[in-house]
Amino acid sequence: GIVQSLIGLIIVPFLAFYFLKDWRELRLMVINLFNYDAQEKAAEVVDEIGRTMSAYVRGMGKLSLISGFVITIGTAFLGIDFPLVLGFWAILAETVPVVGPLMGAVPAVFIAYGQAPEAAFHVAFFYLVYYQLDANFIMPKLMGQKIDLHPVVLIISLLIGAKLFGILGMVFAVPVAAIYRVLYKQLWHAGEGREN
Repeated sequence: GIVQSLIGLIIVPFLAFYFLKDWRELRLMVINLFNYDAQEKAAEVVDEIGRTMSAYVRGMGKLSLISGFVITIGTAFLGIDFPLVLGFWAILAETVPVVGPLMGAVPAVFIAYGQAPEAAFHVAFFYLVYYQLDANFIMPKLMGQKIDLHPVVLIISLLIGAKLFGILGMVFAVPVAAIYRVLYKQLWHAGEGREN
């Protein structure tokens, strides 16, 4: 299961690259799957999904950079070796919801313990405080505003994704929830705004 998850995580950046590179061609391909009368609505739905995914990627990029900056400054302030490496590792770990904080904290705690046992406690406490703020305030606020999802929906989607598909489920849970919101709004409530 771990190997499958790692392979999936390696494939994700390549898929994202090709989606970004060939977005216009993929968009036309999806729209052309529908009959002529439905193509206008299909284009509207696909475009909104594209805007939502773009906002998600930008939001995740900001979260990762914030995490890398805070971890670099925090570990440097605590006197831990390799703060830039730990900051870069935090950037990568931030892309994996829920499990990412643990992945980011473990190397720092081991490095601190190698320096001094009491330093490991300080580092663990620093990571705990930061990732509690990240998980309960920064991430839901930033991502919720970007993709128009309530923080409760974000957390529930992460729990469902983790239960069904493990790490990969957590990585894709928020984008899937955002796409579902777009489809719900565009298809279930289609035309409601025009009637009022």
